[in-house]
Amino acid sequence: MNGKKGWGTEAKVGLFVLAALMLLGYMSLRVGKFTFLASPNTFPVKAKFTSVSGLAENGRVEIAGVEVGRISTIQLADGQALITLMLRPDLHLREDAVARVRTKGMLGEKYIELELGSVSAAQLPAGGMITKTESPVEFDQLLAKVPALLDDFRPILEDMRSVTGTLQKVIGTQEGENNLKEMIANFTAASQTLNRVAKGLEKGEGTLGKLLKDDGLYREVQGVVREVRTAVNNLSTFSEKLTKGEGTIAKLANDKGLYEQAQQAITRLNRVAAKIDEAEGTLGKLVNDKTLYDDAKKALRNVNQAMEGIKEQSPVTMIGVVGSALVR
Repeated sequence: MNGKKGWGTEAKVGLFVLAALMLLGYMSLRVGKFTFLASPNTFPVKAKFTSVSGLAENGRVEIAGVEVGRISTIQLADGQALITLMLRPDLHLREDAVARVRTKGMLGEKYIELELGSVSAAQLPAGGMITKTESPVEFDQLLAKVPALLDDFRPILEDMRSVTGTLQKVIGTQEGENNLKEMIANFTAASQTLNRVAKGLEKGEGTLGKLLKDDGLYREVQGVVREVRTAVNNLSTFSEKLTKGEGTIAKLANDKGLYEQAQQAITRLNRVAAKIDEAEGTLGKLVNDKTLYDDAKKALRNVNQAMEGIKEQSPVTMIGVVGSALVR
């Protein structure tokens, strides 16, 4: 009799759960896989990668973190992975667009990241091929490179080992320890001395401190700089005038006739000097005739004797001489 009463409570609950699961599965497929793939407005774009390990169909396609499509198919073509992307129609990809395989976080799902490309490039048509792609670096590839990196670091480690061995030999002994202590003590003393010197300079002590702290010296230096600047300006003005031929010096510097006259005068002076040196003419004889020098000495001697005789004569005699001279 109980079997003829209809469905039991357990059967009804089971049917309800089954229907809910079927509805959930349908909605998941609808929202996930068929959101872009089943839309009639999407357009396909292809891209080739050397490796797409971990990438699955119906994976996300993003631009700046925003989903713009889904991965339709992943196929093998000429030893590379050929991926077909279904993108929404409002995208305008360019021929220099870039496609990269990225990972959400450290261990998240992999997806395709797109760059639209430059505005100056031509637009990529539907079904076109994205030529610029970047495949992910696999963890096993990084592990494969570790031995090579260790080989590169081995010489550095050996050098460090040799340096540390040398330091151990130098510092590890009692003598090395004493030398190190002495070095540290000298360094401490030197730093203290420098500190005292710096404080003295700050206070304006000593010659250097006065040079640093004396404002008068700064003003004097400013004055010297102004004078030097004025002198340079004057020299520049003089140089400009000299170049333009203004002033006496400029005319002397630029007048070719004056230069020729000076050269002729120098030539004449050279000829006169040569004649004098060769005892030609009156001046040459006066300069080179030794007898004339002796005669002049004799004449001067006679004049001196005559003057001494005049001084010895009496005033009366001088008056008589003068008077006789006047009468004559």
